[in-house]
Amino acid sequence: MILNKKNPNIESQLFTSELEKFRPYQTRLGGLVHKQQDLLSEVVRAFKSLLQEQAGSKEQSDIELAQQQVDALNARFRAARGGWEDVREGAE
Repeated sequence: MILNKKNPNIESQLFTSELEKFRPYQTRLGGLVHKQQDLLSEVVRAFKSLLQEQAGSKEQSDIELAQQQVDALNARFRAARGGWEDVREGAE
C-alpha cells in the first residue's frame, strides 16, 4: 500500500480482492446455516408428533412455552445479525 500512494483507488481495489478470497467460506457458511435450520425444523416437527402421540398436555404446554422462548430468542438474534450486517455494509 505504501508503494501505491500514487493511485488513491488501489486501497479499495486491494480490499475488494482480499475480501473475494473469503467468498467460498461465506457461501459454505450460508449453506450450512440453511441446512441447520432445515434439520432443526425437522426435529421440532418430529418432536411435536411424538408429543401428540403421548397424552401429556402439561408437558406439551411446557414445551410450547419453551418453543415460544426459543422463537423470541431467535428473533433477537436475527435482529442483532441484521444490525451487524448493516454495520458491516457501512464499513465497506
